Amino acid sequence: MTGPATVPSAPPAPAGRRARGPRWRRREPADEPSPEPRLYSDDGLPVFVVPHGDFVACSYTGCGALRLVEDVAAKAPCTACGRV
Repeated sequence: MTGPATVPSAPPAPAGRRARGPRWRRREPADEPSPEPRLYSDDGLPVFVVPHGDFVACSYTGCGALRLVEDVAAKAPCTACGRV
């Protein structure tokens, strides 16, 4: 024996052609989702639905504005009433 056994490899591709990977078919673009219908309260004001974990209501009497949890934790004043 003169050396380790070699496994025959595939013949090299011709000079004008390259080996290509798997071919993927281009898909049709997906339809854009339609906007959710707006909800209105009895007095005609729009109702915004937000995740319950990201916002809290201002605790000052009569305010009730939604505040970011990060702002409340940082003791930033409320944007609606200015209270901390």
